[in-house]
Amino acid sequence: LRIEVGPRDIDQGVVIVSSRLGKEKQTLPQEELASKLPGILDDIQEELFNRAQKRYQEMWHKVDKLASFSDNLSKNNGIYQTGWCESEDCERLLKPYSATIRCVLESKELAECFGCSSSSVADVIVGKSY
Repeated sequence: LRIEVGPRDIDQGVVIVSSRLGKEKQTLPQEELASKLPGILDDIQEELFNRAQKRYQEMWHKVDKLASFSDNLSKNNGIYQTGWCESEDCERLLKPYSATIRCVLESKELAECFGCSSSSVADVIVGKSY
């Protein structure tokens, strides 16, 4: 949020408020600034949150086998939900792709492990490590 106050604005009793998310500018009376600013900031926060949620959903992929997502993992960023048998051997299969298990999820949707096809104990998030 940018608030502009110049000599003419002071003479006119106004301030210019512009969001850095868009190009829109608003002229507000100085006495209304304190009451309107929280609403403007809430709108900006909501927009930033919605953008982040959208990007997050676009990056999240549910996959069953390492072979089906290994190429994408090497080339693109992303979050890959997959099943895991909790074997260290299967976890080591991610190393050539510069990836690791980032977290274990509470929910379990995928039946088989991404590496060995054994029964999955838990779903995990796999991501590129930096």
